[in-house]
Amino acid sequence: MEASKIIAKARTHLMLRQPFFGSIALSLVMEETDEIPSMATNGKSIKYNPDFVQMHQIEEIEGVIAHEAMHVAFKHMLRRGEFDRQLWNMATDYAINLIVVDSGLKIPESGLLERDYQGLSAEAIYNRLLQDPPEPESSDWNFGGVEEATGEDGQALTESEANAIEGEIDVMVLRAH
Repeated sequence: MEASKIIAKARTHLMLRQPFFGSIALSLVMEETDEIPSMATNGKSIKYNPDFVQMHQIEEIEGVIAHEAMHVAFKHMLRRGEFDRQLWNMATDYAINLIVVDSGLKIPESGLLERDYQGLSAEAIYNRLLQDPPEPESSDWNFGGVEEATGEDGQALTESEANAIEGEIDVMVLRAH
């Protein structure tokens, strides 16, 4: 099946099975690209690699879309600051994957799950990861990423642009409740 059809079907299932995640996901533009290995979000869209989508079960794609929606709900793209990008992605994944899985959704086996991090913020997990860095071979963990939020010109966000995105996300999350 074509990747865009799998994505559409997964978002529809997500809306029916998990309306909170589905509502946020439906508020984001879906963009097909081969520039990333899996899926990623910048708070405005979810980018997906069609090969990644086609090699996973639809239930896993639902879970990854919910995962990306949670990155948006938690505003991870706006909170990274000066943190190391890869370590931040790992910390944010640990912060949300248990939420996704505990809600009854499925994620690919490569997803980061650690009960010791349950209920912690991405920042707290990041600090723990700094104290006990992951092994280098764990670099294939990533199936969903947080991209840097940028302005319309592709440059770093101004304060007013960041505030506008934050407000849009707040509205998205309120509507999802």
